[in-house]
Amino acid sequence: LMRIPVPNFLPHFVRCYSIFERILRLVCPRFCMRWLSLEAVLSVGRIFITLFGYICVCIATGLISTTLFMYFNTVLPLVVNPHSLPGVICFTTASWISFNLVFNYIMVVRTPPGRPVATLTEEELALMENEAAPARGQGWSRFCKRCHVPKPVRTHHCHICNHCVLKMDHHCPWINQCVGHYNHRYFFLFLFWLWTATIYGCSTIGLHYYGFIHSGIFTRRETRAATTTITFTFVVCAALFVAMTLFLSWNVYLILSNQTTIEFHFNRTQAWYARRSGEAFINMFDVGWARNLRQVFGPYKFWWQIFLPSTDKLPYDGSKFLTLREPDEPI
Repeated sequence: LMRIPVPNFLPHFVRCYSIFERILRLVCPRFCMRWLSLEAVLSVGRIFITLFGYICVCIATGLISTTLFMYFNTVLPLVVNPHSLPGVICFTTASWISFNLVFNYIMVVRTPPGRPVATLTEEELALMENEAAPARGQGWSRFCKRCHVPKPVRTHHCHICNHCVLKMDHHCPWINQCVGHYNHRYFFLFLFWLWTATIYGCSTIGLHYYGFIHSGIFTRRETRAATTTITFTFVVCAALFVAMTLFLSWNVYLILSNQTTIEFHFNRTQAWYARRSGEAFINMFDVGWARNLRQVFGPYKFWWQIFLPSTDKLPYDGSKFLTLREPDEPI
């Protein structure tokens, strides 16, 4: 549910619509200049996508809130005795998982992914702006002609947010912004705790469901109503578990190999070219899983500290990264 990258169709749309706009200018120049210009169409599109993002955030918030309310208010008191030791353990564990789930979703929505800052003089900016862009599939441009700022390594321009994003992974409508350098860890931790919540919900319901049905302490009507609620919660948790297992596995692979979604597709193309030339492709940013984790989650002493809630800002500015050529240079 949460990991639906927006297809990068906007550059192709811009090129096609530019040709269409030139034809319209020849037929009806005044109408085209006012209502059908590329800037007007893109502005309307950004407004629509922004509104759609707010709707997605409201839907995600409603689903999370409704499911947690049903679990704590109806499901958990029915499947375990809240006054017993197992009930206290179940309630405490569920509360800790829910807190981390909500905390990381709030942080990934509220934390900007990061934007590059222009630190060059006007003369240096003019020289970078006049540099020839690399051929398609051969690299990335070092200057953004839309934002008029230098693009650090791994920085890309988001046509939906309409600005450059540091270490851009993808634009996610469910958080209404991009996943980038500063909020990538919150995005991953939200997926992790959502995956953990689905496992815990399915486990507690599955283990106690049979005993609840055959306990005989509820009437047939009460049992039927409670069974409907428990079944609905179980189905939601099971469906999310399948989706989150796929998305979480994909994100674990990207983080451990130090790739973003954009870089994965680019590296796959480069690996194909390398195989055709009889060479081996190497990801220069993959400096080992331990260093790769620190670039996303920041410095830590023990591995379990990664999963703890934290509001500390990453000590790296997102403009420089370790590479295999300079593995010991501080970032």
